[in-house]
Amino acid sequence: YMEWSAGYFAQMGEEDVLVAYDAQRRAKKYSTNDLFGGVRYEIDVRKPQGQRIGRLRFLDGRPIEADTPVRIAMKPYRLNSLRKPGEIFCDKWFPWTFYSLGAYGETDGTLRNLLVRYIREVKGGVITPNLDRNWRLVGMDLDGREAQEAVRLLRSGKLHLHNSADGTATNIAPITRREVQQALKREREG
Repeated sequence: YMEWSAGYFAQMGEEDVLVAYDAQRRAKKYSTNDLFGGVRYEIDVRKPQGQRIGRLRFLDGRPIEADTPVRIAMKPYRLNSLRKPGEIFCDKWFPWTFYSLGAYGETDGTLRNLLVRYIREVKGGVITPNLDRNWRLVGMDLDGREAQEAVRLLRSGKLHLHNSADGTATNIAPITRREVQQALKREREG
């Protein structure tokens, strides 16, 4: 499932500076549903799909091997969408270990309502964001000159992301060295 999730990113080539989403995976669907907690890992965007997850380990540093038992929590709507024909879990069944609607009732048992209740009752209505930083993309040099220039040019509107013709998917092709060089040349000529 982690490798499937990492497939949302397009494979970067030697001339690519910044990563993009795979146009076939409909980038607008990548979300926090496709991130994993309780573990640390890397996604190497230079590798082909199915070979990207690296340095997978528990938060305490213990490695996770192919035969290491793990438990995955997932929202029902996400699991059900992944069980449709053509999806990763098509025709697979998984046992439920906990079902919030069954435990807390139709109104109070939705994950959203449980989170609202927790924030109000336990946190006094105040939450402080805490980024786990438990995963990262590797295989590109974000600190390198070309990547820094690409980001600057994107922010200034002198370089643009590649979006689908119908506008439903964004950032569907990596920014290349050539594109950065051309944008820098246009900037200098001015």
